[in-house]
Amino acid sequence: MRYLLAAVLVHLLMFSLLVVAVLTANGGHFQYALDDAYIHMAVAKNFVLSGVWGITPYATTSSLSSVLWPWLLVGTYSLFGVNALSPLLLNLLLSLLLIGLAFLLLPPRRAFLFSLGASLLGSTLGLTFTGLEHILHALATLLLLALTADLLKVGRWSPLALFSVAALTTGARYEGMAAVLILSLYRLYRRDPLGATALLLGGAIPVVLYGLWSISAGWYFLPTSVLTKMYRFNLSSSAGLMDFLGLKAVRAALKEPALYSIVVASLWSLERGKFKGAALAGLAIILAQLQFGNVGWFYRYEAYAVILGLFILLLNASPPEGWFRRMAALALMLPLLLRGWKVLHGVPTASNEQFRQDYQMAMFVRRYYDGGVVVLNDVGNVAFYTEARILDLWGLATRETAEMLLEGRYTWERVDSLVRAKGGEIGILYGDVFAHRHFPIGWEEVGIWYLEDVKPLVVGSPALYFYAISEEPDTLRSRIVRYSRMELPPKVLWEVF
Repeated sequence: MRYLLAAVLVHLLMFSLLVVAVLTANGGHFQYALDDAYIHMAVAKNFVLSGVWGITPYATTSSLSSVLWPWLLVGTYSLFGVNALSPLLLNLLLSLLLIGLAFLLLPPRRAFLFSLGASLLGSTLGLTFTGLEHILHALATLLLLALTADLLKVGRWSPLALFSVAALTTGARYEGMAAVLILSLYRLYRRDPLGATALLLGGAIPVVLYGLWSISAGWYFLPTSVLTKMYRFNLSSSAGLMDFLGLKAVRAALKEPALYSIVVASLWSLERGKFKGAALAGLAIILAQLQFGNVGWFYRYEAYAVILGLFILLLNASPPEGWFRRMAALALMLPLLLRGWKVLHGVPTASNEQFRQDYQMAMFVRRYYDGGVVVLNDVGNVAFYTEARILDLWGLATRETAEMLLEGRYTWERVDSLVRAKGGEIGILYGDVFAHRHFPIGWEEVGIWYLEDVKPLVVGSPALYFYAISEEPDTLRSRIVRYSRMELPPKVLWEVF
C-alpha cells in the first residue's frame, strides 16, 4: 500500500507543479497545450446547450478523433456546467486509474517503477495538459492486453469483459482498432474463438455505430480529423512500396527514438521473461503504431505505445548483470529520459504559445465578430469561447472544404467562391502556411500578430494574418490596433498594413 500511496503522491505533486507553471506562464490564465482540446470541448458545449453535435451550434460536424471522449465531457458539462477544467480533471483521474491498474498487474515495486515511468517518461503528466483522450486510450489498451493475456483474470465473465474493453479501446481512439485486431489473433492462437469474436465485435461497435450516424448526417464514415491525418502509402512509387514493407516503421522510430528503445529493451527482456505471449502481443501493437500510425505533435500519438512498452519491460525484465549489460540498459533509457524531460519542459511553453495565439484570436473574435462569419484554419479556441459562424479551411468544421481536401479539389478559386457564398467577413489564418502548402491567399491582408522569439512547438505558425473579405479593411485595421494595444500579452508583435 505504501508504494501505491507514494506513486499517487508523486503524480499529484508533479501535476500541481505543472499547474503552477502553466498559470505563471500565462499570467494566471489556464490554457491547454493544444488547440484540439477546445474542439472536443466546443462539441460537448454545443450538444449540452443547443442539442447540436457540432463544432459550432449552427451545424452538425463529424470531426473528432475520439468517439467516447466528447461524451465524457458532455457528462461533466451536464452535471457541473460548461467549463474549461473538465478535461484536465478527467485526465488526472484517468492517470490515477492507470496507476491503480499497474498495482493490480505488477508486484508493488515494479508497479511503483511503472507508475513513475508512465507519469514522467510515458508522459501522462504532459498528456493531462493536452486536454485530450490519450490517457484514456493508454489505460484502455493496457487493460485490454491484460485481459487478453489473462494477466487479469475474470473467469466466466471473460468474453463480456473482452467485448466491453475492446469497445472502450476503439471508442477512445481509432488506433485502438489495430490493438483489437492483434489481440483477437492472439486469442485465436490460444484456441479461444469465442474470446477473439468478442474482441472483434466489441471493437467494431463504436466505429460502426459512429460511422453510420456520420453518414446519415452527411459526413464520411470516419471523422475528417482521422481522414486528413491518417498515413497513406503510395504503392505506385518505389519509396511508397518500401514504406509499406516496413521502412515507415523504421523512419517513425528514428523520429521518436524512445519507441526504438522500448522495442529493443522489451525484446531483450524476453530472454528470461515468463510472460512472452503478452509481451509479443504488446510489441506487435507498438510496431503497428510505428508502421501505420503517426508519431509526434507534442508527443501524444505514440504515448500509449511508450506506456505499453514500459509495462511489457517491467512485466518481464530482471536487473541487468555485468557492467556491459548495465551500460547498454542505461543507453536504452536515455531516449526515454530525454523524451520525458522534453514533454514536462514543453507543457508551460506549449500552453503559453496557445495563450498568446489561439486564445487571443478567440477573444478578438468574441469582442468584434461574435455571431459573425469568420474564416479560420485553427478553430478550437474560437469555437469554444465564441458563437462565431466558423468557415474552417482545414475541413473540421466545414464539410465543403473537407471534401475539397480529400478529393484533391482544394484550390484558391473554389475556397474563395465558397467563403463569399457563405458571407465570410474576415479571415484569421496562417498565411505563410497557405502560401507554401496550398495557395497564396488572395484577400486583402490588413494586419499580423507574430509570436516573438518562438520556434513553434505546437502552433502551426508563429504568424497570424488578418484578411478583410466582406468587412471594410479600415474597420478591421482599427479593431486590430485597438485590441493589440490594450489586450495582447507580452512577446506578441503586431502590425497593420
